[in-house]
Amino acid sequence: MAGLASATSLLYVASYAGTLTTLVFTTDATTGQSSLQTVATVSGCGNASWLTLDHPNRTLYCLDEAIHAPDSTLFRFRTNRNGTLTPLDQVAVPNGAVSSVIYGLAGKELAIASYEGGAISTYNIASSPPTHLHTSTFHLPHPGPNPDHRQDAPHPHQAITDLTGRFLFVPDLGADLVRVWAINSETLELTPAPSLVVTPPGSGPRHGVFLQSGKKTFFYLLCELANTIIVYQVSYETDGMLEFAQVYVTGTHGEDGTVPRGAAAAEIIISPCTQYLIISSRLEGTSSDPLITFAINHDTGVITHHSTVPAGGLTPRHFSLNNAGTLVAVGLQGSGRVAIFPRDTDTGVIGDVPLAFVDGLGEVTAVVFGGAGYVEELEEDRIQELR
Repeated sequence: MAGLASATSLLYVASYAGTLTTLVFTTDATTGQSSLQTVATVSGCGNASWLTLDHPNRTLYCLDEAIHAPDSTLFRFRTNRNGTLTPLDQVAVPNGAVSSVIYGLAGKELAIASYEGGAISTYNIASSPPTHLHTSTFHLPHPGPNPDHRQDAPHPHQAITDLTGRFLFVPDLGADLVRVWAINSETLELTPAPSLVVTPPGSGPRHGVFLQSGKKTFFYLLCELANTIIVYQVSYETDGMLEFAQVYVTGTHGEDGTVPRGAAAAEIIISPCTQYLIISSRLEGTSSDPLITFAINHDTGVITHHSTVPAGGLTPRHFSLNNAGTLVAVGLQGSGRVAIFPRDTDTGVIGDVPLAFVDGLGEVTAVVFGGAGYVEELEEDRIQELR
């Protein structure tokens, strides 16, 4: 079974169709042939928009964005050894929930960004169902520079923590801000800190990611409306607050690249080796939207275009890497597909042909790897059956 586990990955997929799908990706050690098969499906997460996996506690959190309803819902599932998901409980959350993150050293709190509701809310997930702690709702004094392109109101699009776990960050696409809170290490209460003002106006910050390089901390912000990546150096001040210095900005296709009219940047991650930054772009008017890789200069934080490959279909809203950085799983909302690509960890190059893919998943919104712990416990006969 150890040999099988090394060549097998489990994935969870969310779709606006309201289904959560468990997939197993397997590469035959003898033939080298890869397959991607469905292990299980479960309904009950409405317009599923985001997945947060609590691997140590074998729990999967799913956000129902509730596109046509007044409230969203946080659903909790137990992840089972055979890949199935068991519903546990649920709690109502502000409308338009699109991203969540677990925070606190004990991992007992969850923060949710609600796009349509213009809010950030927090919950104690140690209780069943999760207990609401606090909600902050935001307002704009006047519409932003792109009111017809989603800057008519605040639209928080992501909730993440910095690498110290001491701060919560929420990129607000509608307000051209990254909202920041300091996290009390003992009480876990959130205290508002000065926001990062994103310029130029109309940038539309969507998602961000942090990098630690020696004693330096960099924050990479992907702006959906401007289709840019902005690099900031983050300083931790003696008063406990943060300072941001913009060090670089580039288009999503690099300095010498051209962004197609109507394109919309989607997801941003840093490779496990921290040498590469990868983004996805949607609505580019081609048969396949791209995944775009940048090389990172660890001294300056500056990124340089490295390579561009097809994402395997349309609208790669979300993608993720396995822990080894050897596989890229892409959720293609416009194609109803999940595609798995190989990635060379030495060169950072993503293959331009998928190893395997599954269609018919509806509008895929998120795909996350389950981790080796799940794979090792899949029954050997089930793996053989799927082959």
